[in-house]
Amino acid sequence: MYCYKHPSTQANLTCTRCENPICIQCMTRSPVGFRCVDCSKPEEIPTYDINLLTLSKAIVVSQFTAMILGVLLVFLSAVLVIDFFIATIFFVASSFLTTEIINKSTNYKKGTKLQITAILSVATIYVIYNLFSPHFLISTHILALLLGSYVGYIRLK
Repeated sequence: MYCYKHPSTQANLTCTRCENPICIQCMTRSPVGFRCVDCSKPEEIPTYDINLLTLSKAIVVSQFTAMILGVLLVFLSAVLVIDFFIATIFFVASSFLTTEIINKSTNYKKGTKLQITAILSVATIYVIYNLFSPHFLISTHILALLLGSYVGYIRLK
């Protein structure tokens, strides 16, 4: 019996999954015995498997929510003076709400693409606020933007 990858090497074992003969170089230890290189490759976790439809749904829902929250923040800033503390609370709460909506719309998927979507939605709130706000305070709210982005990043990790 010879290895299926190395035809000149003798094999004394077979893969426990596909039953191909394997040599010492090709065998990988698994909880159920030795496997070949092909069968021992890890499969992608379904939580992190995001197809285009799921991603597009997350983008549309999060950007729509971000636009509503951005307009709400503009109206609040017309009534109140949005200082650093209030801006931080608003951006963190907005990020929390946006990530929760992303979780619900994607059936609790996680991953880098959804993290970027959450960060972009917080950035959308920031841009809308700075374009239409009567108080133009870009520099004081950058830290609030970064903190809100961090919350979105961590929640979808």
